[in-house]
Amino acid sequence: MRNAKLFAGTSHLALAQRVATHLGVELAPVSLRRYTNRETTADLGCSVRDKDVYILQSGSMTTNDHLMEALIMVSAAKLASARKITVVMPYFPYSKQSKKKKRRGAISGKLVAGMLGVAGADHVITMDLHASQMSGFFTVPVDNLFSEPTLARWLAEHVVKEAGADHVAVVAKNAGGAKRVTALADRLGAGFALIHTDNAPSTRPFSRTPSTVALHTLPQTPRGPGMFATAVSAAMAPGSPLRASIERAESDEGSDGALDVRTIVDAGGRGKKKGKAKKAAKAKGADVDAAAAPRRAAFYVSPLTAAQEQPPTPEALELGDAGTPGVEISEVLNQSDDDDDDALDASRLLEMVNTPADEAGPSDLVHNAEALAQAAAGILEQRTHRALSLGRRPAAVPVDTPPSSDVPPMQRITSGTHLQSDPPVRPPVAVTSWHKKRTARITLVGDVSDKVVLLLDDMIDHPSSFLTAAEHLMVHCGARAVCIVAAHGLFSGSSLGEIEICPYVQSVIVTNSFPIPDELTTASSKLIQIDIAPVLAEAIRRNHNGESISYLFDRNPY
Repeated sequence: MRNAKLFAGTSHLALAQRVATHLGVELAPVSLRRYTNRETTADLGCSVRDKDVYILQSGSMTTNDHLMEALIMVSAAKLASARKITVVMPYFPYSKQSKKKKRRGAISGKLVAGMLGVAGADHVITMDLHASQMSGFFTVPVDNLFSEPTLARWLAEHVVKEAGADHVAVVAKNAGGAKRVTALADRLGAGFALIHTDNAPSTRPFSRTPSTVALHTLPQTPRGPGMFATAVSAAMAPGSPLRASIERAESDEGSDGALDVRTIVDAGGRGKKKGKAKKAAKAKGADVDAAAAPRRAAFYVSPLTAAQEQPPTPEALELGDAGTPGVEISEVLNQSDDDDDDALDASRLLEMVNTPADEAGPSDLVHNAEALAQAAAGILEQRTHRALSLGRRPAAVPVDTPPSSDVPPMQRITSGTHLQSDPPVRPPVAVTSWHKKRTARITLVGDVSDKVVLLLDDMIDHPSSFLTAAEHLMVHCGARAVCIVAAHGLFSGSSLGEIEICPYVQSVIVTNSFPIPDELTTASSKLIQIDIAPVLAEAIRRNHNGESISYLFDRNPY
C-alpha cells in the first residue's frame, strides 16, 4: 500500500503481524515507553506526514492501559500531520456497556467512542459490536465487520459436512441472540432453536410491593352480591387490625381519633396523608350501601387461598422500615440476558473497593504470571484426572515459569521487534462449578434431538450460562453434542478450566480477535481459534483504495 503505514499496539501483536503479512507490508516502528507510575508515552519511528495511518489495537485483559495506549498513538499521529488516521479494533473495549443498566450508571461504550474522536481518529474499523446501535455513538465513520462469514465457512467444512445439515441446530442461549442465530442457521442450511431462562424467583422485590400488612388483615369473605362491601365492613370493624393501625397512625399525627380512611399504612408502619379534606369529610358521613356496591365498581376477586398457602404474618416477615433499599421493578425488567454472567460477588466487590493501595503485594508482573500459571495448572490437573478416570495416559502440558520480579523502572516496547508487554492482568483463578445457576427454569423452543448443537453468542466471558444451557441440551433435550461458538473469546479467570472439565461441551470455537495467553491455549484441548486476519487485512486494503467494505459483510475474502 502506497502512502500508508500500519502501526500495532501491544495488546495483540500476533494478530497485527498476521494482518501485515496478508497486506504484504511490515509493521511500522513505534516506541512505547511505560514508566513506573504506569504512564504511557508513544513515539512514532517513521514519518507519517500526509500518509494514511492504520493503528491496530484490540481490547484485552488490561483494557485501560491498552485503550490509553491507542489514544496516545492516535494523538501522536495527528500531531505528526498524518492525512487520515484509522483505528482498527477487532474487539471494541467497553462494548458491553452500551446502555444504562442502573439508574445512576454510565454508558461507557459511548464515552470510549467519543474519546477516539477527540483524540483525532478519522475512521474506526471494528468487528461484531455487542449492540449494532453502538455505531451511532461515534462522531466519525465506523465500519462494523462481521465474523459470521468466517465462522460459517469453518463450520460448514468441519461440522455440517461431517454431521449433515439435517443433524445440526444453531441455538441461542437467550432471546437477544435470536437474530444472530437465524442468520447463521440460514447460511448453514440448518435448523435453529431458542433457550429461555427464567430467573424471576431470585429477583422478587419486597420493599416496592403493595402493603403486606394491609393485605394480610383483609379476611376471607363469601362470594356473591355485596361481597366487597362486606369485606370492607369486616376489615373496618371495631377491634380489627386494620382499624387499630389507622387509629394508631391518627393519634401519632394529633388527630381527633374519628374513623377517617385517609391514611395508608405501608409495610414499615409509617403513615402517609392521602386525599383532600373534602374527600375525608365525605368518607366520614357516608354509609356503605351493600346492594349498590357491585354496581359502582367491578372487582376481580381471586379464588380462596388454601390455609397452608396463606401469606405470613407481618411479624414473621420482619420487613422493618419500608424505606429499605430493594430491587426495583424497573431494574428487574431492564436486566439483559446477555449480562447474566457478569454479576460480581458482593463480598468480592467490597474487598476490591476497600483494599488500600499500599497493601498491594508483589508487583503486577509477578502476580499476573502466577495467575496464568495457576489457571494452566488447574486445567492440567482436571485433564489429568479425566484421563486417569478413562484409563488413558495423561499428556504433559508445558507451563511457563513466572518471570523474575526484577522489573526495570522503564520498559521499552518496539513493534518492529515485537517485544511482548506486560502479561495480561487476570485475577487469581480457581476452577469452579457452573451449578450455581441450575435453580433457574430453562425452556427450549425448538428441537435438537440427536443433533449437533452450535450454542451461539457474540462473546463468551464467564461460561456459567453456556455450561448450564449445554447441560440442559444434553441431559433433557437429547442433543448429540454441544459446541460453543462465539466471535470474541474473553475467558476471564478460570473460564477455560470450567469448559475443559465440563462433560457436556465438546469444543469452544472463537476467533482470535481477543488475545488469549499461550499458556491457556496450550492447556485447553477444546479451544479452537479461527483467524480473522484476512478479513481485517482486506478491510484495510479496501479502505485505503476507496473500495466498498460492504462486500465483507456477507462474504469471506479468502
